[in-house]
Amino acid sequence: RVISGRNGERFTVNDVTPSDSGLYRVEVKNTAGTDSKNFNISLEESAAIYHWAPPEQVVQQGDTAVFFCKASGYPPPVVVWYRGNNAISESADKVVISRDTLTIYNVQV
Repeated sequence: RVISGRNGERFTVNDVTPSDSGLYRVEVKNTAGTDSKNFNISLEESAAIYHWAPPEQVVQQGDTAVFFCKASGYPPPVVVWYRGNNAISESADKVVISRDTLTIYNVQV
């Protein structure tokens, strides 16, 4: 996975994973002295929803509706639930939001 060029002039990391993130240093030496430079690898992966359920839910008034959303990305994405264009807020007796689940109790028309 790590490739160095002849005489070490190039450093390549193939198939980068989060474990490759971090601070690296390159150093050069000869009889006249040394020099070094630091560089950083940070990995980012675009947020994506890879599973959600159900896409539509029909419930009776007073029932509970539960929706799930599984997302991937690096750093891990934040899941925000919306109704129309408005972010949904939690309320202790009506709406509960966990990282990947929206639960609406006592659904009303």
